[in-house]
Amino acid sequence: MQLLNYLPSAQDLLLPSPVINKLITLLIEPFGAKETALAFWAEGQTRLLIITKASDLQTIKTSLSPSVLRQVDDAFSNPEFIEDLPEQYALSLTVFSDEGHGLYVLRPSELTFEVH
Repeated sequence: MQLLNYLPSAQDLLLPSPVINKLITLLIEPFGAKETALAFWAEGQTRLLIITKASDLQTIKTSLSPSVLRQVDDAFSNPEFIEDLPEQYALSLTVFSDEGHGLYVLRPSELTFEVH
């Protein structure tokens, strides 16, 4: 598991290359340019949670704060979108503010998550 509050580079991610390439493309896409995306992420109010196939859900649940857990629960139950990525991963986004800040969750496609 990784929880990032910045726009990652390929070197920051412990994922297969096809997943990394598609993920970074999707994170930059809404902004049109990498520099604009970096400026938005620098505000620090958007996060990316990466759950890999090797991640332990119980460890994730005990590692995250209650507020982040609620956001993760929302990202699974009520995402703005879900995008399929290579290698059977999916990216979802839940927006929490009018400015567009929110939580991206990258996870194995078949993974379900319940806070309880």
